[in-house]
Amino acid sequence: MEFEWDPEEAGTNVEKHGVSFAEARTVFGDSLEVTIAAPGSFSG
Repeated sequence: MEFEWDPEEAGTNVEKHGVSFAEARTVFGDSLEVTIAAPGSFSG
């Protein structure tokens, strides 16, 4: 999987969330990743 992002938006993301895009992308290759739905997001 390839990722690309706007450098300005990447800086804003670090300021806003404390996580760089480079770090955030690592979850997509994590074999121990777990996805949990947010409360109220299920419409089934």
